[in-house]
Amino acid sequence: MSYQANNTKKKFNLDEYVTVNERIASFYKKFPEGRILTDIVSWQDGVIVMKATVYRDNGDIPAATGHAYEKEGSSFVNNTSYIENCESSCIGRALAVLGFEIKKSIASYEEVANAKLNQDSKETKNNNNKIVTSANKNLLLSAASKKGYTKDVFESMLEKKYNCNLSNIDMSTFNTVYSNLNKAQ
Repeated sequence: MSYQANNTKKKFNLDEYVTVNERIASFYKKFPEGRILTDIVSWQDGVIVMKATVYRDNGDIPAATGHAYEKEGSSFVNNTSYIENCESSCIGRALAVLGFEIKKSIASYEEVANAKLNQDSKETKNNNNKIVTSANKNLLLSAASKKGYTKDVFESMLEKKYNCNLSNIDMSTFNTVYSNLNKAQ
């Protein structure tokens, strides 16, 4: 979603986008009898395509549709939740097509956040493969907290097991640690 304009790269601004849950709330406020249906269009080799159909009432005439696709493992979120992410994205796009909560794009907050994480990841790789964003650090700390680790215990584990800490962890180690923290027990 980044683009070239006059040879300058546009950065993602998450403040310009609206979350899907905000779009859904606005939709049901305006159309209390409305409904949102999702369908899997295709799903193979870790790639899913979904379609959302939005109805203003309980009739058979759709007001809008939206499509999305996600690839398993293509981002931090998609390591564990690519199906859910895809469903949210197609719903957000369908509601945006219908005119709900559009500021500057029909992309959902989640789509832009995912793209921003990917952009930050690429920028990080260009900076000696270090994690430089607070978002990545917060993802690790949140996942560690869910597993019962305090920040101090988690950082000690990083030192002992991976010979790094939150300030110097590389993307490869980050992906390994994050994946391990999110594995089912």
